[in-house]
Amino acid sequence: MKVIQKGIDNQLYKVEENRMKAVLVSVLCVLGQGQKVVHAYFLSVFRDLIRLSEPLREELKEATI
Repeated sequence: MKVIQKGIDNQLYKVEENRMKAVLVSVLCVLGQGQKVVHAYFLSVFRDLIRLSEPLREELKEATI
């Protein structure tokens, strides 16, 4: 059961990581266009994603130890 949970956790981590990458690409695109309002919005979303992923990252570290 623990192995299954670890696999699910790893999948969740990958999904979260991919979301962060997608947001980062969006931020870079917006930076290139110089749209400051949208840029600020994407940065706030990116910060939220990082903050939300911190507990998940800690749990994965504990699970692998």
